[in-house]
Formats: sequence, C-alpha cells, structure tokens
Amino acid sequence: YWNGVSSIMVNDPKIPYKKGWTVEQLFSDRGWVWMQFTGLKDKNGKDIFEGDIIKVNGRNMEVFFEDGYFGWGQEHDGKYSFDPFGDEKIEVIGNIYENPELIKEK
Repeated sequence: YWNGVSSIMVNDPKIPYKKGWTVEQLFSDRGWVWMQFTGLKDKNGKDIFEGDIIKVNGRNMEVFFEDGYFGWGQEHDGKYSFDPFGDEKIEVIGNIYENPELIKEK
C-alpha cells in the first residue's frame, strides 16, 4: 500500500486490526491507499498492482479497476480511456504515487 502520510510504499504491511472496521476505514483514517494486486505479472515477472504505471505499446499508462475488471488507460481532459489487459508485452515502470511525472499528459 501507499502510505500518504510518510510518502513511502509499504510492501509487507503488518496492519493492526480494529474490530468492526472495514479495510477502507482502516486505510483512509491513516492516509494509506490500498493498491490491489491484479493477479497479473509484467514481461519481467513483476506483480502488477492498481495504481502502477506500465509501458504498453510504447506509451505510459495507469493500471486501474473499472466496471469489475482491471485494465490500463490514460486520463484526457478529466476522462479515462480504458483497455482491458490482453496479450500486450507490458512492463511496470513505476506507480502514480512515487512517479506521477511518468503519467502526466503532454
């Protein structure tokens, strides 16, 4: 997950459970952002998470969850283009929290 308070990525969290809290409550109250695993790996065997930035067909795209499935896309004037994962050779090159400059519109 992304720890927005400390501005660090945490790969092996020890998350204290609070009885009756949802995951969303636990994370949002701390300024954390859950990055859901897609179940997929890139061309180098690296796990792909929601919020990752991937290079696909020579372009940098954001991984996100839309209408019940994961895909990749890019924001244009406040709207997202969206494509589901297919046979593309993709590579994780960063994420929207640590490397936002990789996904900025030009």
